[in-house]
Amino acid sequence: MKNNKGYTLIELVAAIPVVVLVFIIITISLIKFARSYQENKIFRKAQNEAFNVIEDIRYGYTKGHITSDKNLIGLLTASSVKIDGMENSLTIRPINSEIGSNYYSHFYQNGNEIWVNSQYGNNAITRQKIFPSEDIMYGREPELKVEDLRFYDARPNGSGIVRLVGIDLKIKVRFRKKARNQSTDDDLIENTRTIEFHTKVYAENSDIQTSNPDNTNGGK
Repeated sequence: MKNNKGYTLIELVAAIPVVVLVFIIITISLIKFARSYQENKIFRKAQNEAFNVIEDIRYGYTKGHITSDKNLIGLLTASSVKIDGMENSLTIRPINSEIGSNYYSHFYQNGNEIWVNSQYGNNAITRQKIFPSEDIMYGREPELKVEDLRFYDARPNGSGIVRLVGIDLKIKVRFRKKARNQSTDDDLIENTRTIEFHTKVYAENSDIQTSNPDNTNGGK
């Protein structure tokens, strides 16, 4: 026979913990989803910005009326490339520049950032930060910071024709600030990730010079 009496008070009270548990599970799942989505968003942003930096070094950094597609100074238009002794900066001089004028681009690591100085005749780009694009902080730590930038002459042994510039870039990505109850190790594991880029760019018209001539082949 069909029971039309409905639920008893005892049955309703007994069901409350089950409902609460389901609610907690759904809430935790939503929090994890939102956290994962935000982390992936920041991580993709860091990857894109790092890629753009390498492209700036490859093709040249553009800025307003100072530069144009015809006079960009990058590795692909280099007549000479000089890597300093610390290997975290390089100076590029272009193939096509006016005689007697000063044309160059200097890319370098400045603390946790990457900057560029460029001279285009009478026009200059001075102390321009190209990474990161925004100054976002989580407590005292930046969202994106450069842990290591290295340039090196990666030309094949005995080549002497095509010059190959190696670029190693290591970036730490922070998703949130360190919690009060977190250890330093837990903070690094749970709140940060590291991106590493290793690439080589042909600068076939250039003559690469290094301040440390004994270290001219290979990367890390």
